[in-house]
Amino acid sequence: MSTLTDFLGGLADRFTAWRRRERAFAELSALDDRTLADLGLRRADIPFVVYCKAQERTAAAARGKPLRKVANGDNAIGAT
Repeated sequence: MSTLTDFLGGLADRFTAWRRRERAFAELSALDDRTLADLGLRRADIPFVVYCKAQERTAAAARGKPLRKVANGDNAIGAT
């Protein structure tokens, strides 16, 4: 029974993460170019920011490394 519970829990977690990414993509896409520029983004950066950064976070979490914000001003998130 534990295996089924783990499977369903993992499935629910993946679905929640997917919805969070889709919502972030939609919200960033709704911003005008000037607002994106204020955030340090271009419209072409949106897929990278939403999807690639999410994969980096997932990989870091799988390795058990906590995430930290990089202090060099590039708005990146890296693993410690």
